[in-house]
Amino acid sequence: MTRVIRKIRKAFTRTPEAGFTWTVEDFNRAKNWAKSEDDPDNPSRSLWDRVYSPRKDSVDILHELNMFLDK
Repeated sequence: MTRVIRKIRKAFTRTPEAGFTWTVEDFNRAKNWAKSEDDPDNPSRSLWDRVYSPRKDSVDILHELNMFLDK
């Protein structure tokens, strides 16, 4: 079921053309984008599930997502 939701999200979410900056708007865009992408190592999870942890700072999360954009 989560894969279906992820595919629907992907239809409405644009792939960013440039890296994310350190603003609230970019964090929300990054979050929406990461929830629509598959984890490269485990396709049953989203990229957001891989990157997000309540213990991490938002800057660290954005940095990791930017590394995935560069690949």
